[in-house]
Amino acid sequence: MPKFTIALLCGGPSLERAISLNSARTVLDHLTSDKIEILPVYFDHKKNAFAISRAQLYSNTPADFDFKLKQTSRALTSKKLIDFLKKVYITFPVIHGQFGEDGEIQKFLENHNLPFIGSSSAACRLAFDKHISNEYIKKKGFYTLPSLLLLKRNFSAHKREIAEFFKKHKIKRAIVKPAGGGSSIAVYSIADPDAALMASQEIFSKDEGTRVVLEPFCQGKEFTVIILENRTGQPVAILPTEIEMSYKDNQIFDYRRKYLANRQVVYHCPPRFSEKIIIKIQKQAEELFKLFAMRDFARFDGWLLPDGRIWFSDFNPISGMEQNSFLFMQSSRLGMSHRDLLQYVLVNSCRRQGISLPLAIRRPTPKPPRRKKINVIFGGKTAERQVSVMSGTNVWLKLKRSAKYNPQPYLLDTKDNVWRLPYTLTLNHTVEEITQACRQAKLNQKRLKKLTAKIISRLQVEKKDLSEPWFLPEKMSLKKFVQKSPYVFIALHGGIGENGQLQKMLELTNKPFNGSDSTASELCMNKFATSQALAGLEQEGIDTAKKKVVELNFLKKFKNQDFTKYWRYLLKELGGSSLIVKPLDDGCSAGIARLYHANDLKIYLDYVFRISNYPGIVMLEGATPGATDSISYILVNKRCYRSPRLKAGVRSRMTKNEFSDSLRDGHFIPDGRLTNQHGIIEMPTRPMRKIMFEKFIATDKVQVINNKLNWQKNTGWIEITVGLLEKREGPQAFNPSLTVASGNVLTLEEKFQGGTGVNITPPPAFYVRPSAVRAAKIRTEKVAQRLGIKGYGRIDAFMNVTSGELIIIEANTLPALTPSTVIFHQALAETPPLYPLKFLEKIVGNNY
Repeated sequence: MPKFTIALLCGGPSLERAISLNSARTVLDHLTSDKIEILPVYFDHKKNAFAISRAQLYSNTPADFDFKLKQTSRALTSKKLIDFLKKVYITFPVIHGQFGEDGEIQKFLENHNLPFIGSSSAACRLAFDKHISNEYIKKKGFYTLPSLLLLKRNFSAHKREIAEFFKKHKIKRAIVKPAGGGSSIAVYSIADPDAALMASQEIFSKDEGTRVVLEPFCQGKEFTVIILENRTGQPVAILPTEIEMSYKDNQIFDYRRKYLANRQVVYHCPPRFSEKIIIKIQKQAEELFKLFAMRDFARFDGWLLPDGRIWFSDFNPISGMEQNSFLFMQSSRLGMSHRDLLQYVLVNSCRRQGISLPLAIRRPTPKPPRRKKINVIFGGKTAERQVSVMSGTNVWLKLKRSAKYNPQPYLLDTKDNVWRLPYTLTLNHTVEEITQACRQAKLNQKRLKKLTAKIISRLQVEKKDLSEPWFLPEKMSLKKFVQKSPYVFIALHGGIGENGQLQKMLELTNKPFNGSDSTASELCMNKFATSQALAGLEQEGIDTAKKKVVELNFLKKFKNQDFTKYWRYLLKELGGSSLIVKPLDDGCSAGIARLYHANDLKIYLDYVFRISNYPGIVMLEGATPGATDSISYILVNKRCYRSPRLKAGVRSRMTKNEFSDSLRDGHFIPDGRLTNQHGIIEMPTRPMRKIMFEKFIATDKVQVINNKLNWQKNTGWIEITVGLLEKREGPQAFNPSLTVASGNVLTLEEKFQGGTGVNITPPPAFYVRPSAVRAAKIRTEKVAQRLGIKGYGRIDAFMNVTSGELIIIEANTLPALTPSTVIFHQALAETPPLYPLKFLEKIVGNNY
């Protein structure tokens, strides 16, 4: 039987084009089968269409391959694009923001009678523009906040209009955003008319549209809700998600908080609202879905006000579809898997448009009865625990499609307990969120069942459409987890997952696991020991940056003048005019910063000592750092103070200002505290005894600007990362990736958050000799052999573009396996391409 073909449209000109790639990846992963074929079409920032391969969809950002497309591919003409789309059964646009949600791509499809999933062009135009939609629902009797529309062409009048708006509505805080933009990019929280004017000018200057909306900041509780159209065409709002975060210091639910799991925001699904309020939100959402004449699915964002009124602030015709997005979080509460949800939308859309869908598509592909069981463990209590959740979730979801292995998800919480997780709780965003949900599962089970029963009935789904039934999470010790596991896939980052401790436990019980043994893991976790182990390879073109390890107790005694003296000493000892500082034994992105002068050193150590001085500060599950309503989620010095309330003894140890700073900043250095700092720096969550200073290695400056690679030669060195996969003859190096950081060091986002970092695999031959790349791969394999790396791994290094000589930065025995991590790109760049599922199966198959 020929496959049912779907054209998947992604990319686009908006700043959310990278999130579109994430959505497209999810659709590709979960809807592809032996009966369905997905054909991706990518639109660049100029709306040129390209038919791309499945492999290219796994690039981290559009910039990863934009410049390659311009050099090696031809854009599809309008006629060729139409011909391409006419050959498929249906088109699925997953383009976010401008072009994808404003009705433009839908109008193109309508003009050529091409069936597609989602709302019509008219519905998208009406719903997506924030000012038009707000005025429209106001006329229809729904509650709205006042808003001011600023037009780019009326620039001279903006200052007066903004001042009058602030005065008329007595505004103390406001939001400025593009009328036709997404819900999280180019959104500014401001406190006065001058700041509002500057924010609007910033939006206009970035070409984020010619219309800007100014509205009062909403005082209330934020939520988002998914609406699905059932088989009879009726909208059904599923369980809303409450978004809990601190709005102090003009914070908002921005791009980072939405797309990179972190403790600055907490999600509650179902929300902590009364049943009456939940029903009210659902009813209004369904009425608005009908009012806009939307189709198939949508996501609405809104606010519950203190007086009980509801304001819907944003209408998203195409909801984000990242692996743990609101779409899948909410539908999984009903028992739906990712595939169940996507298939539900596809089937209903085809039915609505009279497209014949083969019955076989609706029957799930039977799994072989004897798949080998794998227990995937993730989480922990390190600075990279949320990245671990992304890695573990991704591994588990991908291996669920395997014909060989049957994966089960397990969470290691911050107190070293292990939880066996039901499908739906695995899609929560953080270790703390998942732990809280596990602890409250039994208490909330009755409420969840009552809320979901009505929704399931109204969606008219059959039992076979709900493949992931709910069960209560099971708590156990780490020892019991090891005993009951036939195979453990370690997706932990830092801590016991990478320092050899868990590996040792598994070795003692003869349990197979992924990655290197305990000896190699312990060695590679210690960055200084790794450097020492590579001594003697200098003659083979393998070196390490000069390092110095320092006891924190020594630095703790410093007075202001001591920092200047010691800074001069460090520069003399290590060389250069700036230094890299990092924890001695933590993850590859935790606590790493570039220091330019003595004051940077002083500021950095101030944050280090906060953790060391107050090791008892623990965020309890469900808490939001900086929340103003309660401090009951803080335990100070947990060995002495068990009460969640602040007592006199606590005040003697921590001043009010220090206490507030700890709440607000948590375990990270806020953006802008250090010289030329780019983004926040996540710090280790446990006290450190030593830190390591390292010589800063200057490199060529490489940027991707307007789809072109801009290369400024400086030293002839570049930063690379090289994945490894063990084969019979030993570790084999993949083609290295040129890593392009927007700041001094790669941030947590650039390493792991889809749509942020740029990795070019392999480095372009015009700038980097192919012979140098080959030499670098051989040297990387020697490094892996010297360190005893087994199974798979990743080496970060500086590479000479002419000779392929290496300066090793660090070795990772358990590299991240998030959906957008670089090792997947490298596996796909092999000949033939090694797709993510096959790559993971090879990792497991190396020792199982």
